[in-house]
Formats: sequence, C-alpha cells, structure tokens
Amino acid sequence: MPPDIAPADLPKVTLDLTQPAVDAGTLRETTTHYARLVSREQCGSAPQGGWFYDRNDNPTRIVACDNLCKAIRSPGVVVSIGGGCSAPPPTP
Repeated sequence: MPPDIAPADLPKVTLDLTQPAVDAGTLRETTTHYARLVSREQCGSAPQGGWFYDRNDNPTRIVACDNLCKAIRSPGVVVSIGGGCSAPPPTP
C-alpha cells in the first residue's frame, strides 16, 4: 500500500483506469471506476473485474481480478489509485 494512506482511510481507496478509445475516428479517453471486492472469490461475479486487498485485516497491497489485470496491461492505460472522501463499500 502507498505509505501515505492511513489505516482509517483504507475503505476510501478507489481504483480507476483511463484508456484511449476511438469514437467516430476521434481519439478519446474513457475512465472506468473499478469496484473494491471483499475477496478473490467475488471476481467471477464482477464482469468487468474489480480489485481486493490481499488481507482485509491488514492490507499490504491491492490485487486485481483477472479481467482488470488484462485491462491494466493494455497499451496506453493509466491506473489511478486514490483516496477519496468516501468510496462505495465493497461489493458483497
């Protein structure tokens, strides 16, 4: 985890992907918010993918589901991890 995120702020972490896209011949960027899941077991029920902490009790890293991992590896993708004022709760 980034060292500047306090434990109390871990529920507020967000992950967004910005990807280049062509729309009617014009290059545009699209940003997609990815949901935080409770565990890897939920990855199959999140069609676009999502992410989860390696350990919910004391997270040390963010782990991407397979679909999100593939999207992250696409050319031109920018990953943004932030700590907003409030993030949606994890998808049950």
